Amino acid sequence: MTSEAATNVLVVSGEPIGETRAGPAVRALAIADQVSRLSAVRVLSSAVLDRSEHSGYTVFSRRDVKEQVAWADVIVFQGYFLTEFPWVAHSRKILVVDLYAPFQLEHLLEIGESHSPKELKEFVQTVASVNWQLQHGDYFLCASEKQRDFWLGQLAAMGRINPENLLAGADFKHLIDVAPFGIDAPLDTQVELSLRKQIKAQPEDKILIWGGGIYEWFDPLNLIRAMAILKTQHPEVKLFFLAVHHPNQNVTVSPTVEESIALAQELDLLEKNVFFNQNWVPFQDRGAFFADANIGISTHGDHIESRFSFRTRMLDYIWAGLPIIASEGDAFAELIEGRSLGKVVEFGNPEAIARAIEQLLFTPGLIETLKVNINNAQKEFSWDVTLAPLVAFCSSPHKAADAHYNWNKVTKQPSRPRPRWQAARQILTEGGAKALFRKLVQ
Repeated sequence: MTSEAATNVLVVSGEPIGETRAGPAVRALAIADQVSRLSAVRVLSSAVLDRSEHSGYTVFSRRDVKEQVAWADVIVFQGYFLTEFPWVAHSRKILVVDLYAPFQLEHLLEIGESHSPKELKEFVQTVASVNWQLQHGDYFLCASEKQRDFWLGQLAAMGRINPENLLAGADFKHLIDVAPFGIDAPLDTQVELSLRKQIKAQPEDKILIWGGGIYEWFDPLNLIRAMAILKTQHPEVKLFFLAVHHPNQNVTVSPTVEESIALAQELDLLEKNVFFNQNWVPFQDRGAFFADANIGISTHGDHIESRFSFRTRMLDYIWAGLPIIASEGDAFAELIEGRSLGKVVEFGNPEAIARAIEQLLFTPGLIETLKVNINNAQKEFSWDVTLAPLVAFCSSPHKAADAHYNWNKVTKQPSRPRPRWQAARQILTEGGAKALFRKLVQ
């Protein structure tokens, strides 16, 4: 397909697209908005059964998959779409795989160390789903250079880093490029404030906002312990968790949520210094909560998911002009330190978290200085900048250079070798002792 040809682009989300939206749904609509400037675009949510109208797009449902795939020239998708509809891999459509969230690493943390046979089987299926995408995709997106290194390794293991793709470009950006999560236009500061009203905050209160859900790969417990440390000298510091229940009803509440609420209650912080918002805030209303906060915060543990994550909630903090406190070890920690957007804290250290909060909130002029840097970063993360590689690809889409390979054969698991005594017996039967000797000394 050339740039002169009309391009129909189908953007698929594995999450519901409604008034409440998780990150994958937000990103899908942003992709649709950017790509629609040059191409015809439709959106499909594989998580719902009925089509609906949102933000100027018809959002089709899983009932409409065959019709919409037939219409599309290019399909941009996330998550388990190709596993749910494996025939799409053989549809001859140009497949763009959005790998901005390495969900096999998230799943790894969800099942933890004490996994059951059922959980282990589900994890194996998740890995197989990722490999299926890597095998059949024509173009891949990721969220950071660190992620790109990770996915290049995965692609190499699948045989996709090969001579044909090398000829198409030695940097392999024609195969996988960086397209981070982005932000909308700057937050409207005239929004009606909601957070302070909800927790009955006093004018002097300082509010930290945890801008999203609570999952196993996060570390809210040490943050809550830090709040207990701060309470003695700074009772005016409050922590607000923005969401407990996920908008996708198939996503169950994490045990980490229950542990966090129990710890806050045990430390006599619940509904005093630590607050949990039970329901997911509607997407268009979230600005009212961020506008009421002083700092955005996110803490995680020292594990593989954190190393390759790209926390989308950080973009909401930048969008709202909030200084950020975050754990070390991921791409955003490097950005926060390199661009002076806030403070980076070491893993699992409530004292260090408490110190960082105190420094940001009570050092005269520090927040104002950080906000200047954050405002500069807003331009770099606008959706038209972050999704430029995808828009360029969709303006002149093409199958991968190695698309004609039979990857089922290339990536097939080698057959298990026979025991040596069986091989020896066959050689003896077919050629006698001399043949066996020649085989052994080769």
